[in-house]
Amino acid sequence: MKISICYEFKENHGGGGTSVLENLRKYFIKNELYVNDKAKADIIIFNSFHSINEIINLKRKYPKALFIHRIDGPMGVYNTPLDLRDEFVFLLNKYIADATIFQTQWSKKACELLGLNTFNQPTQTIINAPDSSIFKKKERALIPNQKLKIFYSSWSTNTNKGFDTLEWLDKNLNWEKFEFNFAGRTKVPFENIKNMGSLTKKEIAEELYSSHVFLFASKFDPCSNSLAEAIATGIPIISFDGGGSPELLPENSYTYQKDIELKHILETIRKEYSHLNTSMEPLYTYTMMTTAYVDFLKKCLSVVDERKPFDRYDRFLLKVKILFIRVLGKFKPLSRIHGFITGKHKRKVEIQHKNRGILYEN
Repeated sequence: MKISICYEFKENHGGGGTSVLENLRKYFIKNELYVNDKAKADIIIFNSFHSINEIINLKRKYPKALFIHRIDGPMGVYNTPLDLRDEFVFLLNKYIADATIFQTQWSKKACELLGLNTFNQPTQTIINAPDSSIFKKKERALIPNQKLKIFYSSWSTNTNKGFDTLEWLDKNLNWEKFEFNFAGRTKVPFENIKNMGSLTKKEIAEELYSSHVFLFASKFDPCSNSLAEAIATGIPIISFDGGGSPELLPENSYTYQKDIELKHILETIRKEYSHLNTSMEPLYTYTMMTTAYVDFLKKCLSVVDERKPFDRYDRFLLKVKILFIRVLGKFKPLSRIHGFITGKHKRKVEIQHKNRGILYEN
């Protein structure tokens, strides 16, 4: 089995998707499963809506390869209902994908509610896990009278990453008892929270080791890599109870839905820190993730007898539909009209409102 990944790997590019794909590529290379030459690949993995034109060309050139789609999102829930990038994801899945990998059950359900149909493909949910050579378990202790050190990291400046929560904490937390470091990118100016800017993975790991608790304030993340990195170090977690995040959380975790709950949670953690398990085993490890990928890819090779057809008409139709969505996406009024005509704008808002409740819908 030879595997190749269709993705533009860039140096100094952040983001969870990039990190996971880089880790997978390293694992495949180490185990002599990876090929750069797509012509020699039995399996081509592509990610979400990235590298659309390249994927279309690869499907045309190598019809015997198995195309596996790793799906993110839905971005119209995670970002804003006017975000139409999910339409690209759904189109590529319909015309290109022979099998699909989801990151969490919440992400899978939300995509299906917005119209994704995997058309009887093999599917698998595989939770993200970080590089275990960088993010390792570490014991922590809170010295008497020491401030409780909180940490959060986010590459994205998306408002749903919880910057409103950080603003609220910046104004309402008792800074004689707490300190808070943020790493990544933000448009929000803080008075008390220290903005460390963009850090390398190793620097983020060191910051996690020196912190007492990790706050994950993002509201609708499908499967955050920054959360997975924190969990891998054993640090106690406080997470917004939304998106796919609760599916990752170990036992030493706290969830909240309203910012005001955080004051009580943080006070409780500060008072009871000596009794917390600060080297908790994560539910999902790097070894579990890579093994799950290899097992699923092998399964797909054995059970998918015929590759999805992709003739000239299919290519033409796909390109026209992609162009149409791109035009709509450039103009917010058109995006809004499209959302209301299709009913997807309303459905995205409903998913945001119901949040974790969508998992229990029939």
